[in-house]
Amino acid sequence: MLDSPVRVEESVTFEVPRSAEEVWDFMWDPQSLYVIEPDVTYAGTLPGTPDGQVGEVQVSMHRTGPERQLTALEVVALEPGRMATTRTLTAALPSGGRLDVEPTGEHSCRLTQRFHTDVPVGVEAGYVEIQRAGLREAALELEARVLGHFGN
Repeated sequence: MLDSPVRVEESVTFEVPRSAEEVWDFMWDPQSLYVIEPDVTYAGTLPGTPDGQVGEVQVSMHRTGPERQLTALEVVALEPGRMATTRTLTAALPSGGRLDVEPTGEHSCRLTQRFHTDVPVGVEAGYVEIQRAGLREAALELEARVLGHFGN
């Protein structure tokens, strides 16, 4: 059992052969979830939240077999075109992520996606590795799907 909380973090950084603006626009748009996440059946912005700024909530519905899962991500920090930090409003454990897009040339950029989950005191220690493996898988899948989308 954990006697102190553990923040599990995973990230992926990769080059994309497109402009930072094009990659940012793709990643910011909730519709990109149809490309970068499996089994998405709906993706959009929660009405009534600020559009394109801190406070925006992006929502998606996923189908996993007969079950459906709703995910809601709130933007908590933003440098438009460069960085967005989110927290997940619908996860069982506190979690979130950070997206960074850095230009490396006129038609290229570096994308970094970080994910984290906070595992609380009292949870079996082995659960940390389960969370780490899940975050790592999500990061690698995101890299493969983004690069596939941009034809790399």
